[in-house]
Amino acid sequence: MCKDECSPHCVNKQSCDHESGACEGGCTNGWIGERCTEACSNGTFGEGCKLKCGHCYGNSACDHVNGSCVSGCASGWTGTVCNKKCPAGYFGIMCKDRCSPNCRNPLTCDHETGRCEDGCTDGWIGEKCTEECGSGYFGKGCENTCGRCSNNDVCNHVDGSCPDSCSAGWKGPDCKDGKLSDFLYYIVHLLH
Repeated sequence: MCKDECSPHCVNKQSCDHESGACEGGCTNGWIGERCTEACSNGTFGEGCKLKCGHCYGNSACDHVNGSCVSGCASGWTGTVCNKKCPAGYFGIMCKDRCSPNCRNPLTCDHETGRCEDGCTDGWIGEKCTEECGSGYFGKGCENTCGRCSNNDVCNHVDGSCPDSCSAGWKGPDCKDGKLSDFLYYIVHLLH
């Protein structure tokens, strides 16, 4: 009785098979099936559902027609379909966070987490290189111990220098050169 209409998702909305209703010119973006009545699913979108969704926030699905993420992009991703990593030096949701300036190379932190991929500059530790060396330590990986600073001051966490001067009997840029070796220094102080 010719009472059924062609699917609105046929490429040419007026043209479908007069008996079966199959879309003769194919389907518009986001639709599949003989009659173009099935929306893309399983993380796909676009023409023939051949394109994969990007990295949507919360692993939510993208729009089956244009691939946009309704909930926005996941951490570390950007672009109209959330398929581009954050630009160098940035990370996180909407790529709005900057990599730490304490990363050995601040342009190569992880685009999702901000972890410094090349490690930290001297005096800094932690995944994002945001923590200073603990009291009494300095340098690369906070592996060096401070020298003998006057007034029991703590040395600079980056280069080991003392804020004022060295304790009596000690000298050098990090107050580790003295008349007594470290070993003898500890023995003398243990005996007193």
